[in-house]
Amino acid sequence: MLRERALMFLAAARDDLRAGREAAFHAEQACQLALKYVLASRVGYYPHTHSLRWLFEEVRAVKPELWSLYERYIFAFEVMPTWGPGICRGGTAEMWSRWRRSWWRYVRGAGA
Repeated sequence: MLRERALMFLAAARDDLRAGREAAFHAEQACQLALKYVLASRVGYYPHTHSLRWLFEEVRAVKPELWSLYERYIFAFEVMPTWGPGICRGGTAEMWSRWRRSWWRYVRGAGA
């Protein structure tokens, strides 16, 4: 259920961007759920937190490539929870779109 919900929120973020809407909420939810899915499927638990950094630190031991993704897009992960309406547009939306493509590959293969 976590994986399916992550994919649903990721698709909603993609749709937001295509429609010119702010996508941060859906994107952050997708990240949280995908990371929790990885932890639940690999180690049988996940912390009940909304902190992306904490979730990435937990998942680092079982899927280090996700930590690499975090390091590459740290701006997106650190700023995403504080983005307000209208922030994810223009150049930021472009950066987000590149990040989203990378994240999509990891979410889809998270259980592998």
